[in-house]
Amino acid sequence: PGSIYDLWRQFKELGGTSGYKVFWKVFTHDFGQRLAFRSKRQHSVCPVCMKHKMLLKTFGHDSAARNRQKIMYDNHLKSQYSDRRVYWALRASSRLMGNTICIIIDG
Repeated sequence: PGSIYDLWRQFKELGGTSGYKVFWKVFTHDFGQRLAFRSKRQHSVCPVCMKHKMLLKTFGHDSAARNRQKIMYDNHLKSQYSDRRVYWALRASSRLMGNTICIIIDG
């Protein structure tokens, strides 16, 4: 995720029950000094995320289209997170056991 709002949405998808305001307060209080979001210029932009965000803006008053687009965007974020979890597990295996080589290719 690229923002605290995106992080909250993932939290909700994983079964979290708190509202955004409570999530924001806890995040800034407990993690604000330890974690920070990178600026937009420090990492590449996912074209699929950009497409979903643009379409969500254009569907401003069409709630049905907006909800369908939000579901597709949420599914994309879940898929991205799933890929990252696999990468994190392989990277940990590579670092700890030494018998695995983990390579990530951006592009």
